[in-house]
Amino acid sequence: MRSLRVSLFFSLIALLIVAGCATKPKAPPSVPDPESSSVQAGSAGLAPAGDAQYQSIDFAILFGSRDAVASWSFSIVDQTKKNAVKTVKGDATSLPDKLSWDGKTDAGAIAAEGTYVAALSIDYGAKFNPGSASSKPFILDITAPSPSFTPNPAQFAYPSGGVVAPISVTLAAKPGLAKIASWGLDVSDSTGNPIKSLKGTWPAGDVAWDGKTDSGGYVEMGKSYPAALAVADEFGNKGTFKGSFTVADIPGAQSSSISAQGQGFSPTTTILKNTLDLAIAVGSKSNAQAWRVEIQGPENGMVKTVRTFSGTASDIPDSLSWDGKDDSGNLAAEGSYFATLSVDYGKTFKASTAKSGNFSLVTTPPSGTIAVDPPTANLSTLGAKNPVNFTIEAKSAFAQIASWVLAVYDPSKVSVAVFNGNWPNDKMAWDGKTVEGGSLIPGSQYSVVAKVQDEYGNVGNLEGVLSTAGLNAANEATSIQARSAGFAPTGDGTAATMEFGISIGDAGSVKSWKVDMIKDNIVQKSITGTGDQLPSSVSWDGKVDNGGYAPEGSYEAMLSVDYGQAYAPVSAQSKPFVLDLTAPTGAIALSTDLFAPDGSGNDIETITMSGSSSLARITSWSLGVNDPGDNPFVSWKGAWPAAAIAWDGKGSNGDLVESASDYELTLQLRDEFGNVGTVKKTLSTDILVLKVGDGYQIRVSSIVFKPYTADYKDVPADRAARNLNTLDLLAKKLSKFPDYKIRLEGHAVMINWDNKAKGAIEQREILIPLSKERAEAIKAALADRGVTADRLVTDGVGAKDPIVPDSNLANRWKNRRVEFYILK
Repeated sequence: MRSLRVSLFFSLIALLIVAGCATKPKAPPSVPDPESSSVQAGSAGLAPAGDAQYQSIDFAILFGSRDAVASWSFSIVDQTKKNAVKTVKGDATSLPDKLSWDGKTDAGAIAAEGTYVAALSIDYGAKFNPGSASSKPFILDITAPSPSFTPNPAQFAYPSGGVVAPISVTLAAKPGLAKIASWGLDVSDSTGNPIKSLKGTWPAGDVAWDGKTDSGGYVEMGKSYPAALAVADEFGNKGTFKGSFTVADIPGAQSSSISAQGQGFSPTTTILKNTLDLAIAVGSKSNAQAWRVEIQGPENGMVKTVRTFSGTASDIPDSLSWDGKDDSGNLAAEGSYFATLSVDYGKTFKASTAKSGNFSLVTTPPSGTIAVDPPTANLSTLGAKNPVNFTIEAKSAFAQIASWVLAVYDPSKVSVAVFNGNWPNDKMAWDGKTVEGGSLIPGSQYSVVAKVQDEYGNVGNLEGVLSTAGLNAANEATSIQARSAGFAPTGDGTAATMEFGISIGDAGSVKSWKVDMIKDNIVQKSITGTGDQLPSSVSWDGKVDNGGYAPEGSYEAMLSVDYGQAYAPVSAQSKPFVLDLTAPTGAIALSTDLFAPDGSGNDIETITMSGSSSLARITSWSLGVNDPGDNPFVSWKGAWPAAAIAWDGKGSNGDLVESASDYELTLQLRDEFGNVGTVKKTLSTDILVLKVGDGYQIRVSSIVFKPYTADYKDVPADRAARNLNTLDLLAKKLSKFPDYKIRLEGHAVMINWDNKAKGAIEQREILIPLSKERAEAIKAALADRGVTADRLVTDGVGAKDPIVPDSNLANRWKNRRVEFYILK
């Protein structure tokens, strides 16, 4: 095709020359032709945008009959349009040997792409005929080739061994006017760094690439590599095609998932669950080699991993629980989080990832305020139709509010009203009635506190204030008076209750009243009533509501009167009074440990009494003495304090105390409110020796025998011990009379004291032998204790000489005895 165009081009030039000759007038025969001239192109064409050597074209010029040249013209002629696009002229002074064309027209623009010739015209004046010459046709090349390449197959196949298989690359290009001369294929990685360069001459055919890079490595699986094919024509015009090579990736496993079992949680609460569970499902689980779960959340405006869980194929869990702590064991920051699951399958499958939805970690409790409307309540109009309205204005950054409890506290911090609700209900109307049905205190300030809980259990405290307007004071006075200084509910009954006189002013307006028994600012007992029942007095028995007694001590009675909305509440306080539950305490002191009176008044026992009472004064005392049979023997009494008692050992009836016996002293102390305290003391007597005529009698009635026997040992243990002690004392006492004989006279109790005949028989046959046997038993006991037996004489008189009548069943034990007489 190109040779055809050249043939046509030269034919056209020949025709033009012939035509020119045909029309040009012939020179006069006398003017000769000049020598031949020539124009030779330095190349087959030019490309202003091509290689530097082809950006212009040079022409070698030969002027025939050079010395005769008058002027000349050099033109670049478009062979298609038959017009000159560029013309250079000169005269005999400038005859160039070479000219160059850069492809631009006389107007300075690039000439149209096509085939051109360079034409030289020479004027010799009258010396020669005009001369001309033309170059061979050449090309002005502007259009670059249009290349493309096609990988075959379309991508590198996935290699089981990790190295890709070769790929064939088909190169193609559409030329412009010029022939295609060379090609270059450059491949780079995703960051633009070159990794492979292929090049050659045209035509290229199919090019093979084994995936190996210029550095000796191989392309990586699952990646795409940008490539550019550059094709240059013979003049250096270059056309570029951009494509890419892709490498097949590892196949994907079955999908995995991770999901949060809830919208959020709070690790700092104990009310609800304080951990978050994450459900995990691993696809292609049998091929998994390792897994990793990351909890990610905000930090300084960026997402950061705060907690990591990981493991191998042997311990893939179905769920995980996050306690809100980071990998260092510290509590993570509050905010929105999500979890990612990464599973590594080695080279079997591509590593997979999954992401949960967002969930919240919440540590900050709800915050806000309580709006109170109106802020100051008028108690005269407060009620169901004109309530106080509370609005809970709560908020939470990361959690929904779930519920609330609102309480109203009086000035002493006691709750008077409680309400609760679930969000979004945030309003509550209150008629001002307390939980006990009472009314608010006028002129006071109440605290309104709401505990607001979010969905994760965090509880925030919100506060507000409610004030109440004051009420007018009542016109008439109110008072309460304690009618005595104290009382003793557990005493002798003389002051078992405390009586109070009450006077309540403006009685017709009273709604309710209350008397509080107060100790150390604590109410121990309350007595209440309504306006329909206004007493003039009240009585307190010292007991509290559970039936027990209040703690003893100093009290005041507080009378409180509620007038509703008619007047301000009134209170009055009594003078202090005493609740006395503790009886006085005391002690008995004796001047001797062993009392031995002789009946003459010379041997005296001094009895000293002491006592004390924590709350009340001791006002009186009494002291009684009981004989060994627990019968009253003698007593004294008087006002407190008591003087010491000098006792001669005689009873109220003049009887002297028995030898070697115990007499129980009982002291009773009474305080001013009737509490009675009792103190006991035992007084022991020695062996008593009394002057009887010319001799002495030893009084011993404390040796007790078993009824109907002479056995003094087989008696109750305390009696047996007393018997032995008496014998010890008696032996000791007899040692003081070594020159005297001792007569032991035994006595017994007559059972038939009310029958003279039977009594006589009992005396003769039973009692005299029994009393004699008793005297002998004591004689043997004294001999065992060192008393010489020949000093001891025994006798038995039976019931002949009783101390008390045998009919005295309570005291006739005294007749069951042995008496001792000291004889010269």
